[in-house]
Amino acid sequence: MLDIEREQDIERLRQVARLQKSQLEHLIAVLARKCAELEKLKGGSGELQMALKLLEEAQQEAANLDAPTQPETEAPKKKRESQRGHGPTEQANLPRVPLVCELDEADRACPECGDRLKPRPARRSARRWSTSSS
Repeated sequence: MLDIEREQDIERLRQVARLQKSQLEHLIAVLARKCAELEKLKGGSGELQMALKLLEEAQQEAANLDAPTQPETEAPKKKRESQRGHGPTEQANLPRVPLVCELDEADRACPECGDRLKPRPARRSARRWSTSSS
């Protein structure tokens, strides 16, 4: 095998270059023939569109033949009523349990301004925290 990186003989390198050129020309010709063959098999875009249209029409006709004919005297479908019993339900009989949540000292600072948070009056058994400016 010839190492063209280390070859010093110019004539030998020229011979390799001519051989590679002829191989490339051959491969280009084969590729051109294959591309022409592919185009021939694919057909023109007009032929493809026509074939696609015919296929769709045939499928539609087959679907129409397979579908049973519905009598026109069929009663209209009733509108379905919504199901009852789904969704939130009032729990009036459950006892209310007060819940007091204390914040750690580190969490008693406002994340925006850094002021110390103070407890506000409870609303619906939940304790709210605010800064002195709120």
